Amino acid sequence: MKRVIGELRKRGVFRAAGLYIAGMWLLLQIADVVFPAFDIPDSALRYILFGALAGFPLAMAFSWFYEVSSEGIRSEEEISESHGARASDYLSSGTIILLVLALGISLYANYEQASDRAEEVTQELISILVSDFVNETGDPIFDGSLEPALAIGMEGAPFISSFPRHHASATAAKISGSEALNEESARLVSVREGIRLILLGSIAPSGDGYEFSLRAVDARDGEVVADAEASADSKLEVLPAIGQLAVQIREDLGDASLQDDPEANETFTAASLEAARYYTIAQTYMRREQNQQAAEFYEKAIIEDTDFGRAYSGWAIVARRLGRTEESQQLWEKTLALLDTMTERERYRTLGVYYLTVTGNYLKAIENYEILLEKYPADDVGRNNMAVAYFYSRQFEEALTQGAELLLAYPEIPAHMANYALYAMYSGHFDTALSEASKLLEIEPGYLLAYIPQAVAELARGDKAAATAVYQRLAQQSVQAASLANTGLVDIALLSGDWAGAESLLREGIARDIESGNQAAASRKNVYLTLALLEQEQEASARLAMDAALVDADGISQLLPAARLLVRLKEVERAELIRQQLDSELQAESRAAADIIAAEILLSQDQTAAAVDALTNSIAHSDAWLARFDLGRTYASAGYYAEALGELEKCAERIGESSALFLDDTPTFHYSAELFYWLGVTRQELGMQEAAREDLSHYLSLRVDSDHSIITRDARQRLGAAGA
Repeated sequence: MKRVIGELRKRGVFRAAGLYIAGMWLLLQIADVVFPAFDIPDSALRYILFGALAGFPLAMAFSWFYEVSSEGIRSEEEISESHGARASDYLSSGTIILLVLALGISLYANYEQASDRAEEVTQELISILVSDFVNETGDPIFDGSLEPALAIGMEGAPFISSFPRHHASATAAKISGSEALNEESARLVSVREGIRLILLGSIAPSGDGYEFSLRAVDARDGEVVADAEASADSKLEVLPAIGQLAVQIREDLGDASLQDDPEANETFTAASLEAARYYTIAQTYMRREQNQQAAEFYEKAIIEDTDFGRAYSGWAIVARRLGRTEESQQLWEKTLALLDTMTERERYRTLGVYYLTVTGNYLKAIENYEILLEKYPADDVGRNNMAVAYFYSRQFEEALTQGAELLLAYPEIPAHMANYALYAMYSGHFDTALSEASKLLEIEPGYLLAYIPQAVAELARGDKAAATAVYQRLAQQSVQAASLANTGLVDIALLSGDWAGAESLLREGIARDIESGNQAAASRKNVYLTLALLEQEQEASARLAMDAALVDADGISQLLPAARLLVRLKEVERAELIRQQLDSELQAESRAAADIIAAEILLSQDQTAAAVDALTNSIAHSDAWLARFDLGRTYASAGYYAEALGELEKCAERIGESSALFLDDTPTFHYSAELFYWLGVTRQELGMQEAAREDLSHYLSLRVDSDHSIITRDARQRLGAAGA
């Protein structure tokens, strides 16, 4: 073997191999840089590589029998020792030179690619507002149908975010008294909302066709930063022409994706202007919660264009809101079949909404929106929906972080402000919730959801009078607001253990809800009425209230607390029916609720170990505050105080979640009162006397003197025995 290696070295085969490899590497590096400039396909690189591999053994055989020297190619018989040494020197020098050249080209190419990537990453995010097109044709078909198409076309750029026109119109109405977004009002809105560019477009007749012009104007100084023109020979070509305008403006703004992405110039995918116009009207109705009208116009849009994917998804959403579940599912199936008719950005948005609202797969929704924001970092719709997905997966801190990002971009959009205040409430940042909600109510006194974090934050600070005043102000806003305010006042009464006061409020609220046709709210209140009557030992009346609650009960927020009370009423069979109903549903939240009910049933049968298993399963499905609390009190009741303490302390850390346990923004802060009782009991039994006195004292400070419930009597006895 040594002789063979020595002979290979002597004949320069090793150096020839190095020279060959260096040469091929240099060739590939040059090709990698040059081929794209001449539009040579990537497959050519593969052919070069295959050829290099095939030629390697031939080159080695050649180097065995021949030597390349300054005197030409010499055969084996002509090679002398001196010449061989000199040839080896030549080969070594050549190899080094080729390696240096290849390395230099490789570093240069990588540097250019890194620079390109860095430029993409650091591309400044631009917010735009599409103003109303100036319609010089006199044809109303163009009113409201061109602007959404342009916005979608512009959002093909990853760094562009289109400000919602419905928010802009509402702001314009406050400023000027009109929802119209002409140049003047669009500039005023943009300055107020921190929008960078306004797009000012016009359409004019030109023979049998149309001429379009578009300007991108800096909202601050009115300077035109880009302009574009396009034409259409007929109405069929209008939407593609809008896409051409968007492409020209994006190119002027530095959109590199136009070169790299074949879908970058996609725009509104409706087949006709009529379909686009109906879709726009439907969207307006949907945002105003006028769901029946929205459904009618989505249907009209689909009649005009049977493959209009966005219209199917919108119709599916409002059908679900109207309680038409089967119809909604069919529409979603059609939507998913038409995903390829949408732009990439819209596909991710649509899938995200599907995961959020239909399957309840929040982790999948988060994954989907993360991809969307990686590709389109300026997509505020995607960021908002990702925050919602984090919220429903009970990752409140992350939802709060995403909400803060949205507020940085658009600090005065009421929906973003309300969501941020609610995220702060759920995550237990009550001071932030109070300040943000108060800020919003100064701007929008009629924004109902802002009252909830404000009131709950006051309760968390121990100021029941301030919380009561908040709900009283809420009640003045509308009939719907009065119903929500009544629920809030009931929450304060239940927190206080004022069972008679809660009963009075509930009977009044139920009567008003029935009169106004709000049966869902009446059903929820009847559940609370059952609790208030049970605590006053009025069992027969409690059963009547429960029967009324279950007539139209639907959803976890009504069924879960109803089932817990049914167990207290010793109506286990009815509670089991509810458990089975929830357990059969796909959503993890429903199955988690079913396990909580199972635990209540098992505890009523003295099966503590099985109840612990059921609650553990519930937490595995969805780590909800109520499941943790029930597990903690179950451990404490069974004498496992160390285990109880761990669960109850987690509940104390997550007390913000008790603000609205069922994530529907309906106040349930009264659940948190019992937490302090069970913490006091657990710590007292573990010998933590000072902490126990604080917990029990806090619990009793929440309760009115008239509360003589079992746990309140026990708390008073324990505190008295501790010498307080």
